[in-house]
Amino acid sequence: MTDYVIPSIATIRAEILTAWKNLEQDISTSRYSDAWIRAHADACALWGAYRYIKWAQAQAFPDTADSSHLEQYAALYGLVKTAATASASTSVRLTGTPGTVVASGLEMVHVDGTEFETSSGGTIAPGGTLNVTAISTTTGEIANKEAAETLSLTSPPAGVDATVTIMSSFQGGEDAETDAQLLARVLIRLRTPPAGGKATDYEQWALEVSGVAEAFVYPLRRGLGTCDVVPLTTATDRLPSAGLLTQVQTHVDAERPVTAYNTLVVAPDLVVTAVTATVWLEDGYEWAIVELLVEAAILAEFASLAPGDTLYLSQIETVISNITGVKDRTVSFPVANVVPTVSSVTIELVSPGVVTLTEGT
Repeated sequence: MTDYVIPSIATIRAEILTAWKNLEQDISTSRYSDAWIRAHADACALWGAYRYIKWAQAQAFPDTADSSHLEQYAALYGLVKTAATASASTSVRLTGTPGTVVASGLEMVHVDGTEFETSSGGTIAPGGTLNVTAISTTTGEIANKEAAETLSLTSPPAGVDATVTIMSSFQGGEDAETDAQLLARVLIRLRTPPAGGKATDYEQWALEVSGVAEAFVYPLRRGLGTCDVVPLTTATDRLPSAGLLTQVQTHVDAERPVTAYNTLVVAPDLVVTAVTATVWLEDGYEWAIVELLVEAAILAEFASLAPGDTLYLSQIETVISNITGVKDRTVSFPVANVVPTVSSVTIELVSPGVVTLTEGT
């Protein structure tokens, strides 16, 4: 589509003055004349109208529409922007006086301000500890915390210490769906409309669940009449939580054809792969900065892989070489391509392990 070019105020004013001159040849159109002032005022108003027309034109298409109009467009197809989700941990450790009975619902806060709440209670054991489950009351990726980090009780009850240790990481927190992500779903819906349960239908159903960033479908993986779905998140390992798997399974079961009863929503089996490389820099570049860029590029390469995709050693070498400031590189691990398996018993996903980078000298 040819871009709609808005004429300038000067151009519009000149066209108005030309029209007046054609109607009344003796009229003065010099700068700041009565006709010029009137034409300038009309040109300003018309220029605003032109801009509105261009804005309105953009709202007619989902890929150029503003956020509110994109959501309205998506709603025509039953698509709603997914909300941010909370994270959960199977275990955080309280400490205190043995025998103290601790109720659930204790409020905790991370040093960055993220808030959490215990979802179970119990009695502090003779050793002075009690492990309980917890969820975040703050939603989004910020609510994902690693094991060994600490939280603080906002109002510690008698007999309970203020410091709480995370024993199993908080996972499952996802940010609200962005306009770009919603647009991607709208475009999938437009390009591959529902067709009674084909593979793209299962992908769209999975993506409708809050917390799902990507979804991959494997028809007939376990034989005739089967269709399996692998949802992934934006976490580093991309694994969905057990709760998210249940949500997706429930939603897919509600949408799928009644005859397609053998449908499984499953998490992939991770093939954790470390990366070790030596990187030589061009003159004038700082290792601390380039190291961060290289690590981010390697992690982005892992994030681009679908379950079953091969991690090519040459591609790891390429993404390192493409970083500005890198003169040369040697990847010592992995030593070959990493080839995951997709079979009737497993769906493997290559996932990043420890990335170790050394500056070459």
